[in-house]
Amino acid sequence: MSVKSIDKTTQFYVQLYKGIENGLKQSSKFINNRIKDITPVRTGFLKQNMIVDIIPYNAKIRNDVYYAPFVELGTIKMSPRAMMRRGFDTSIRGAETTFINELVKQLEKL
Repeated sequence: MSVKSIDKTTQFYVQLYKGIENGLKQSSKFINNRIKDITPVRTGFLKQNMIVDIIPYNAKIRNDVYYAPFVELGTIKMSPRAMMRRGFDTSIRGAETTFINELVKQLEKL
């Protein structure tokens, strides 16, 4: 194996990992925006506190507002609003497309 082929392989993996990272950021942002669109608003605090955590090759969308689980899952006196579940379910195809587009965009730079 020549030095040139090793260099091209290294470049390929660098672009691949950049594509995965960018795709993960953009697709999680896409899902987060969809969740925000369907989050019920009384004061706007719940919607404002949606957080996207990007950990290498992993993304987590969460809300640290103490009453977020009650809104999501419901209570004895209130039916569930399910903004996280519905937001994910309705945007997963768009997020997949976004991820693939970002990955292809990076690989086309080779």
